[in-house]
Amino acid sequence: MSATILTRPTFNARGSFADTVPAVHRTPLRQAAVWPVGDRPPEPDAGHGDPGFRLGWEHARHGVLPPTEHLLPMSPVRQGWESGRRAFAGRTRVADVAVHQWLQLNQRAWLDGAGIDAVQVAPAFLRRIATGACPVTREDFGKVQPAPMAVWHEAGCVAGNLALLSPRAARVLARVDARSAIAQADSMAADDVHAGLTAREWARLATLLSFVTPLPHGLVAGRAMPLLPPPRLRLLNPAQGLQCLIGLQAPGAGQARRDGLLAALMPHAEARYALADLQSTMLARRKAPARAGDLRAQREAIEDLWTDGLVHRRWQRLVSRLSEADCESIVRVAVARGAAGDRVQWLPATAATDGWGSGAACA
Repeated sequence: MSATILTRPTFNARGSFADTVPAVHRTPLRQAAVWPVGDRPPEPDAGHGDPGFRLGWEHARHGVLPPTEHLLPMSPVRQGWESGRRAFAGRTRVADVAVHQWLQLNQRAWLDGAGIDAVQVAPAFLRRIATGACPVTREDFGKVQPAPMAVWHEAGCVAGNLALLSPRAARVLARVDARSAIAQADSMAADDVHAGLTAREWARLATLLSFVTPLPHGLVAGRAMPLLPPPRLRLLNPAQGLQCLIGLQAPGAGQARRDGLLAALMPHAEARYALADLQSTMLARRKAPARAGDLRAQREAIEDLWTDGLVHRRWQRLVSRLSEADCESIVRVAVARGAAGDRVQWLPATAATDGWGSGAACA
């Protein structure tokens, strides 16, 4: 299963979720060049297949100076940049925050010898996954520089596997996988700090990694979920897809219909009773944000709610009565019937991970 929470979220059958896209950070833009009618921007010669040369060319296309360590005369980045400068002759594209992040991601992939999905992973995609804060540390991106990262290293730099993280979270993510992050998070006391992250931040990092890593149902099903998936990230584990779906049932118009739809999809009466207990507990303990319409505060309130002891026990009671196939079926049908509105998209398993792992890891 995969579910994904998009601007509308997205779900997958080996599911994938992705969340409402917060405002994109903007920087002052310089005037874009106007290309003559019928004229097309130049492309590098077919013989230049070196990704370093291509990286330098893209820096020149957007009028961005490559990092100084790649400006030595024999560097392919320098050669591509010089060739591109001559080709574009000042007629460059606008370089906003997403373009700089995209160049950074391509540079890291080139240095790691990793593949990158050149079709889907473009500046426009990075704009769609932009958020106002790091999902792991909750640091405001107005105060720290976001880094685009491939979450599951084995999948590579592909759509559905990318998130923007703070420098602290990015440094740790590059060194761990889902299982080691889960083990680290479970070993920490509430006031512990390890590798620059607190226990709560480790729990969120472990959850982020588990979203895109295929894991046994028993390992992820009963865990708290202190993090909702960032925009357009795929959820490959059905139990987490169901958790997200339940958490997104915010109070408001149509809630009774959505809750009733989920209850009707439960495979037996015991699961329906457990779901009703969970929903009533979440409703009673949900905290309203200080400011109405504050989407970030609403999201963090839902995340914190999943760490409440009673909510967690009620979730464990429900999921212990459901198999992996049950969770997958419930989420697939619920999304098709509009239980999550237009915020979640369901994808078949093959579509959810199409192109994943086709190149080396991109950390």
